[in-house]
Amino acid sequence: MALPSLLALPGRLRRLLSLFPFRLSFLLLILGLLSSPLARAQNYSPEQRQWLAQHPEIRVGATEMPNLLMRDFRSGSYSGLSVDMLKLYEQRLGVRFQMVYYGSLEDMHDGIRNREVDLLFAAVHTPGRETYLSFPKPYAELETKIIVRQETLGTGPLTLDQLEGRKVAVLAGSALEDRLRREYPGLHLAPSRDELSALTKLAFSEVDAAVTDLGRVTYYVQKEGLVNLAVGGNTGINYAFTFGVRGDWPELTALMDQTAAAIPAQEKEQVLQRWLRVGNAGPWNNPNFWWVAGGLLTLVAAALGVILFWNRTLRQEVATRTAQLDAQMAELLEVDRDLRESEARFRDLAELSYDWYWEQDENCRFTMMSGGAFQKGRLPLEQYLGKTRWELPLLGVTPEQMTAHRAQQEAHLPFRDFTYQIVAGDGEIHWYVSNGRPVFDERGQFRGYRGTGQDITARMRTQQALIDSEQRIRGLLDSTFSFVGLMDPQGTLLEANRTSLEFAGAAKEEVVGRPFWDTPWWDRDSESRETLRQAVARARQGETVRFAASHRTAQGILHWIDVSITPVRDEHGRVIYLIPEGRDVTEMRRTQEALRALVENTATVYGEAFLDSLVQHVATLFDVAYAFVGEVDPDGCHIRTLSSWTHGAPSTNFAYALDGTPCQVMLGSGPTLFPRGITELFPDNRALKEMKAESYMGAPITGNGGKILGLLVVIDDKPLPEASGYLPIISLFALRAGMEMERMAQERAMRSLNQELERRVAERTDQLAVANKELEAFSYSVSHDLRAPLRHVSGFVSLLEADADNRLSEASRRYLNIITEAANRMGDLIDGLLAFSRIGRAEVHKTPVDLNKLLQEVIDDLAQEPRAPAVDWAIGSLPQVLADRTLIRQVLANLVGNALKYSRKRERAQIHIAAESGEHEGRPEWVIRIADNGVGFNMKYVGKLFGVFQRLHGAADFEGTGIGLANVRRVVERHGGRTWAEAEPDRGATFYFSLPRDE
Repeated sequence: MALPSLLALPGRLRRLLSLFPFRLSFLLLILGLLSSPLARAQNYSPEQRQWLAQHPEIRVGATEMPNLLMRDFRSGSYSGLSVDMLKLYEQRLGVRFQMVYYGSLEDMHDGIRNREVDLLFAAVHTPGRETYLSFPKPYAELETKIIVRQETLGTGPLTLDQLEGRKVAVLAGSALEDRLRREYPGLHLAPSRDELSALTKLAFSEVDAAVTDLGRVTYYVQKEGLVNLAVGGNTGINYAFTFGVRGDWPELTALMDQTAAAIPAQEKEQVLQRWLRVGNAGPWNNPNFWWVAGGLLTLVAAALGVILFWNRTLRQEVATRTAQLDAQMAELLEVDRDLRESEARFRDLAELSYDWYWEQDENCRFTMMSGGAFQKGRLPLEQYLGKTRWELPLLGVTPEQMTAHRAQQEAHLPFRDFTYQIVAGDGEIHWYVSNGRPVFDERGQFRGYRGTGQDITARMRTQQALIDSEQRIRGLLDSTFSFVGLMDPQGTLLEANRTSLEFAGAAKEEVVGRPFWDTPWWDRDSESRETLRQAVARARQGETVRFAASHRTAQGILHWIDVSITPVRDEHGRVIYLIPEGRDVTEMRRTQEALRALVENTATVYGEAFLDSLVQHVATLFDVAYAFVGEVDPDGCHIRTLSSWTHGAPSTNFAYALDGTPCQVMLGSGPTLFPRGITELFPDNRALKEMKAESYMGAPITGNGGKILGLLVVIDDKPLPEASGYLPIISLFALRAGMEMERMAQERAMRSLNQELERRVAERTDQLAVANKELEAFSYSVSHDLRAPLRHVSGFVSLLEADADNRLSEASRRYLNIITEAANRMGDLIDGLLAFSRIGRAEVHKTPVDLNKLLQEVIDDLAQEPRAPAVDWAIGSLPQVLADRTLIRQVLANLVGNALKYSRKRERAQIHIAAESGEHEGRPEWVIRIADNGVGFNMKYVGKLFGVFQRLHGAADFEGTGIGLANVRRVVERHGGRTWAEAEPDRGATFYFSLPRDE
């Protein structure tokens, strides 16, 4: 069914009656007095009366919830069922209920959790709210309805089960939302900030239905003209509304229940009839309708009597006045509608802005602060309400400022940007700004103030951070020795640091705002000014420019400046500033000139010639009469000059004691300059007097580790300039002299070392010659003296065998064979030892050797041996090396022969020979690898493998003397290579040797 169009009929009738000359004021007054109940005295306990005395003002959390509570934003007044009920309680409790407005139901509940308010104007008892609320007895029960658009109405009433899967708007944070989520999980709930938002979403098809009570939907349908909405059905959910008391005030809960019991039922019913029966049938359900209707009938009867005596003109006047009334009523209705829309927009803007509202009464005491005051500004509301601003514990405001602000408010003047600090609810000190305007009623009577507040802590902290940052940057720029400034892209100077101003001898006001090239830094050099203009033009295009410029001071002193101009871009890449920076490089340039002269004039000379050239150029550079380089004697008390220069020519070296000289001071303290009066400073130094010296400058000459080697000194018969730039230059010359003196000392030490080395080499050569002679004698002894007994043994064994051919037993013959084999083996050992000795003494004649050809020769020779096995050869490409061909052939013969010998027991021997390039300890080499599939060996014995007479297999299995691998190692090592091997028992062995690789 469609919602009825409801009009405030009693209010309209009263406006109508006001136009007639006959009024019922007296009659209405009598009727009102007859119908008003008398206030009844309450019987509260002493404890309750004491509690009420301690809490004369109770803060009530309020938000828009027709018909329970509505707020007139123009006057700040409140109306509604809850407001009228609170008035009944207020009369009996003797306290004042102070409204604190919130933008939404959720904000209001947050407010009582945070103890911003003490009581909620309306609440529904749910288990979740018992943690922070206590609930007196309900004062009203509302039935909730399902609201839909008229075009979606069906033939029968809707139920919540039929809305499953559809989008349903509901008041956010309400008990109804909580219950629907628990009992009807199939609904797609769309929580809304208030009922108007929910109904607006429904009217514009953003949701399928809305669930709220009939009183509120009727209010908004009339107010907003949502004529396309209708009641679709009942939810079956009724809610008993009560006041929500903060959980830690059980005393107030008991007082509310006790007071509710004392209020007459007739008074409660009148309040309920006034606000909850509006939408049923019409104004006749309102109890006030009847006495208004009676008055109206009386008025009509009186009017009819008057009409009988009035003429037609009076009737026409009445008709005219009635038409005017209708026009005025239509206009008032339109104004009222516009006003409510403006209030809604204003409320939304307020909640979305960073500001909050406050109100003060005629005594400038705070009576209301919107919920945003705590949420946005963390303001402790309990400190504000009921107090003037000058009674608050404000910080950051001087007594004079507060006195002026109080006078402004007491004069009822508007104010803006009143800034102060206060300790906020989070315990931190916050900055706030407040604006206010006085409020006057229709008679011009001052009613208080309304205004806005804002938390500007972040802004103030940012401003302070910017100020601190600017001060730090200014301090940093002013403390640097560089010249730093700031220009706009056209070259106008905006800033300059203290160093640059002091250098130019100008005040900041004299240079800021002028083109950079017209400032005192450039006014004496037209060429530098033009260079600067071109540099600014290039930097304006985004290029970083650097150039050298000269500047001559007012005293005529020439300075060289290293100038750079750097562009600064914004986020779009546009050049917005230019940063000029300059460094005085005069001393550096002078040092570079001195260094260039030093290098050019001493680059091709060494030793004493270098020192002679050095003192000459030092004397010329500083234009002095005397210059010398001296060396400190080992005793540390005397100086002996190595080169000296006097009046434009070399002079004879000399020696002198350090005691009582400026050189002693300089060696103790570092580079020293006495620009004048040197003889007065050292009156006992006779040499200075003989030179007629006036000035002195010197620097110590040090070596590695800071050891003092000597000194470099210049002396003149006229004053030297008092310029600290001279000391770095002479120190540079002293450093170069120290390097040369160290080189000379090292050269002397090298010569001495070479002489000693040559002497030792000669001695070792003589010793080696004697050792070789002894070794040759030993070799001859082995070859002659040891072989003779072996020949005798072999000869006599042969004679014994021939002579006793028929008389020796088999055992005797076996013994003779053993003796013969032992003698032959002894001969082989002697031959191997002699060969090993010869290899160690033989000269190595290195020539280019093709290892491929040499290996083939070795293989061909070994193939002729009778016991050679069948072999599968795998031979890679071998390099050409620089080696002794004979010795390397012996290496290959030994290694390949061993591979064949130890693979003899295989059905087919497999021998792989290859070479690869490598590097060992930073030196290039060739590594030759020879691998077989023979019997191998245990790697734990690899250390014995290349030793003399070392064998890892028995002579009965494999013949040999144990000399071959020792010879291999000796030959390879004499070529600068190395040898090693890898193997596993019965799985073959791999032998490696390396030879240097010629790059």
